[in-house]
Amino acid sequence: MVRCLLILLFLPFALLAQRHTDPEFREAAAKARQWMQQEGQGWDALRKAGYDPAFAKAIIYPELLRYSQFRDQLETIALQVLYIQLGPAYADFSIGPFQMKPSFASRLDELQENEPNREKRIAALTTTAGQFAYLRNFLTAMDKRYESKRWSSTAEKLRFYAAAYNVGFHRSYEGIVKSADQAQFKLTEWSRKTYRYMDLALAFYQEELQAGN
Repeated sequence: MVRCLLILLFLPFALLAQRHTDPEFREAAAKARQWMQQEGQGWDALRKAGYDPAFAKAIIYPELLRYSQFRDQLETIALQVLYIQLGPAYADFSIGPFQMKPSFASRLDELQENEPNREKRIAALTTTAGQFAYLRNFLTAMDKRYESKRWSSTAEKLRFYAAAYNVGFHRSYEGIVKSADQAQFKLTEWSRKTYRYMDLALAFYQEELQAGN
């Protein structure tokens, strides 16, 4: 048990070290941070709403690592045609810098008692403001669902929230934990290296704390 805890403790630091030696990781991390720095208003809005920007950034950081504007444009076009016309059974691609699926947005809309039509949902997902709004709704939904949960640390809470964002916040607690333990996240479709999403999120968060952000 002690050995497992030590492995989990040092994993984020190992990932931080790898970022400086893996060219693919280093390039993706630089682009992700550059994008974040350009979106100061979005993070400020989350802060004003009562959320820690560093915590929120860490949750979507892995998605920014693999975000491709070119691929995103193709998938957005497909959603505008297939999802809007035929529904989620025919298309449910992840789009935007936070890589959100229409099904993800739809579940959040239902919790907010807001059910826009598919065209309006896609329109929102294709804007940065819309992605930030759904991220805020995700944090709100998670806080409400797990308001009675006593986290042992912020790190534990972040790992779980990041895992829920990645595998589906609508799943059961046990289902999220089980799925999150699998290293299935890749920086690109062609990458051989796989990661656990929550490890990437925690590594980023710890680096932000060290930097005083």
